[in-house]
Amino acid sequence: MVPGLKVKVTRVTKEPWPLFNAVGSGTLALDDPPPGRIRLWVKVLASKGHTRCLGQVIINGTETLDFSLTGQKRQSTTFLSSKPKLETTDLDCTIIVTATDTNGAPILKETLKPILCRWNSKHRRIQVDDNTWRLASADILTKDTGCITGEAIIRKDDKDYEIISDDSSSGLSGRVFLVHCYLAG
Repeated sequence: MVPGLKVKVTRVTKEPWPLFNAVGSGTLALDDPPPGRIRLWVKVLASKGHTRCLGQVIINGTETLDFSLTGQKRQSTTFLSSKPKLETTDLDCTIIVTATDTNGAPILKETLKPILCRWNSKHRRIQVDDNTWRLASADILTKDTGCITGEAIIRKDDKDYEIISDDSSSGLSGRVFLVHCYLAG
């Protein structure tokens, strides 16, 4: 137990809204889309034992996205306002489907994880690379190893703080037991 980790905050991660991410063929069982009108990004990837990435994804029986290589990504042109029906032909590979807005920008889904930390509201300048300094408005000490620069933000009292620098402390076994993050916000 680390003394002083008593402040409750939330680690927030954002990722493109996932609808499907698995090996798929035939009709795909999609997760619920975000509310409002959306379009789809569909990507195909070869995976162990599932390498056939030459085929099609058909959206609601009206729009066809053609694929010929692993790693290809296609965007639908159809605007959707409810869960679409996606069927594949000739594909046996990993299929990733994410939601975008009507302009094609990814719709981000937030994942929230409550964490305990030691919070210090002290301003200081932090060097984030060879030529860049940033002003940190706070720093935290936590046992949560998901607090990584560029991958998460910290939310406290409905205010978001960007993680601008993180450093972890490890024991002799290499296991991380504390993460120190500098926050801007």
